[in-house]
Amino acid sequence: MRLDPAACGAPIPLVRATPSGQVRDTVFPVEMLDRLPDLMRVDPPSYPAVMTRTGFDAFVVLSVLVEANGEPSRVMVARTSRHRGVDSAIRESMLRSWYRPALRRGRPVPVMLCQTVAVNAEVVR
Repeated sequence: MRLDPAACGAPIPLVRATPSGQVRDTVFPVEMLDRLPDLMRVDPPSYPAVMTRTGFDAFVVLSVLVEANGEPSRVMVARTSRHRGVDSAIRESMLRSWYRPALRRGRPVPVMLCQTVAVNAEVVR
């Protein structure tokens, strides 16, 4: 598995709110960061058996919300491999991963980024 983080580039910060409607914090676009998050740990995905038998290669783009503590709190498939089991395995793996947090003005902040995952079945076997 090759992990290749790249900017998702939202033009304005995304804002999350508490249930009462108050702004909790801001998710910063990468252009406003001093340091991007670094992927420090990722658990290998559990791929479907069909992938290991048939030699299926996969390329998936994920949208990952990395919290200020480095944990991904939301992972969505932005570009599918066209194999639901592969997409699900990669998504679940990324939810168990950990990043060194992004920094803005020296403080850890949440950020949304794109994570590209390319899988070669020869490596999986």
